[in-house]
Amino acid sequence: MTYEVLQGQSAMEYLMTYGWAILIVAVVLGALYSLGIFNGSNFLGGTCVAAPGYLCSNPLLATDGTLSLTYGYQGPNVTVVGFACTNTTTAPSSFASSGSSNLEPGQEESVSVSCPLPSGATIGTPYSGYLWVEYDQAGQSNLIARFATARLTASVAAGVDMYMYVAAANYIYVVSTANYLITDTIPVGAPLSNMYLDKSDGMAYGYYEDNIYTIDTSKNEVTNVLTMPSQVQQMAVDPSGGEIFTVSNAGNELYAISVSNYAIIGSKSIVRPFSVAVDPNGDYVYVSAGGSCESMGGSVYVLSSSSFATLNTITMSFLNCPVETIVEPNSENLYITENGCPSGHIISLSNDVVLSPSPQLCGGEGLGTSISPDSEYLYAGIASSFNKVFVSNYIAQSVAEASDNLLQSAISPNGNTIAFSDWAHNVVDFYNTSTTDQVAQVTMPTTPMGIVYVTK
Repeated sequence: MTYEVLQGQSAMEYLMTYGWAILIVAVVLGALYSLGIFNGSNFLGGTCVAAPGYLCSNPLLATDGTLSLTYGYQGPNVTVVGFACTNTTTAPSSFASSGSSNLEPGQEESVSVSCPLPSGATIGTPYSGYLWVEYDQAGQSNLIARFATARLTASVAAGVDMYMYVAAANYIYVVSTANYLITDTIPVGAPLSNMYLDKSDGMAYGYYEDNIYTIDTSKNEVTNVLTMPSQVQQMAVDPSGGEIFTVSNAGNELYAISVSNYAIIGSKSIVRPFSVAVDPNGDYVYVSAGGSCESMGGSVYVLSSSSFATLNTITMSFLNCPVETIVEPNSENLYITENGCPSGHIISLSNDVVLSPSPQLCGGEGLGTSISPDSEYLYAGIASSFNKVFVSNYIAQSVAEASDNLLQSAISPNGNTIAFSDWAHNVVDFYNTSTTDQVAQVTMPTTPMGIVYVTK
C-alpha cells in the first residue's frame, strides 16, 4: 500500500515537473504536422551515392527528365568528357557534354543531364537509376574510355524545368532546354525588342515602340499592355520585385512603373538616356545618358530607386553610344556596352570611379553581354565570336567561334549555359559556359530578338 502511494506521488511529481515540456513538444509536433512537414510529398529530393573519390549531391528532377545536381571529384585532376543517365547498369552509348571540362581535387560543379523518365511524369514521380561520367585521367592515354558511376534516386520536383523564351516577330516561342524543342507559342502582336524577367514572381516583360507587354510565364499569355508617353529605349526590372524602370531617349525621361497596377509612379527628366540598370538590392538606379552614336561624351547617373534623387553624376568624356548598362550580381562593378566603338566601360561602384575601358564590351549592337551568377566571368558577343572574360583582370580566358550576328544574350540561372539570338540566321545558339563549346542550336520560325531564361 505504501509502495502504491509513493508510486502515484512520484508520477504526479513527474507530471508537475515535465508536464509543460511535454505540452510544448505536443503543440510543436501538431504545428509541424499541420504545415505538412511530415507529408512525404514535401520531401521530393533524392540521393546520389557516387563511386569512391567522387562527389554528388542535391539531385533535382524535372518533368521533362532533366536532372540537375552538384558533382565533384576528390582525386587528381580529371577531364570530364560528358554525363549520361540510365535506369540500368549497362553503360550508355553516348554522353552529353555538360558541366566543367576539368575537375580539380575537391572542385564541385552544377551539371544537368537528361534521364529516361516515363512520359506524363508529374510532380512526385519517382526515378531510380545511375549517373554515368566519362572522363580522362591526367597523364594517361585518352584511347581508353573511363567511367565513373553514381547510384541515384530522385522524385520530380517543382521549380526545376528550364525554358528559353524567344521573342520573334509577333510571337514569343517557348523552348525547352531539356531537348531544345519549341513547346509553346504565345501571340503578342508586336516584335518585342528585348525581354526581361522578374525573378520574384516569374512575370516577363518586353517592349516595342511605346508599349510595354507583360507575359505571365505560368500561363504563357500576355496579360497586360501599357502604353508609355514616348518610345521605350531600354528597361530594367527591380530584382527585389515591385517595379520596372524604363528610359525614353526620344522623350528624355526615366520612368518607374508599379507592377501591381501597371501605373507610372515616378519620372525624372534626363537628357538622352540610352540604357538603365538596377542594383541587385533594388536600392539604386543607374542611367547611361547624354552620349550619341555620332558624338562623344555623356554621363552615368546614380539615382535613388525610391525617390529618383541624383546621388552622383559620373561624367565620361569618352562615352559614345551606351546601348546596355549591367550591374554585377555582387554589386561591385557597373558595365556599359557600346555600339560600334573601340571599347566599353567599367565603373567601380564602391567609389564610382571609372576603370580602364574594356574592348570586351563592344561590338555588334552591344547587347550580347551577360555576367555569370557568381560575378566571376563576363560573356560578350563580339563580331564572329564571343569572349569569356575573367572579371578580375578583364582578360579573355577563351574565345569561341560564333555567328557574326549575335544580338541578345541570356545566361542560365545556374550559370552553365549562355544563349545568343542570331537575328540574321533565325537561330538561337546555346554554349557551355565552362568549355565555350556549342551545345545546341534552335531554328526559329522567324527573326529572334529578345531572349530570357525562365525556370518553372
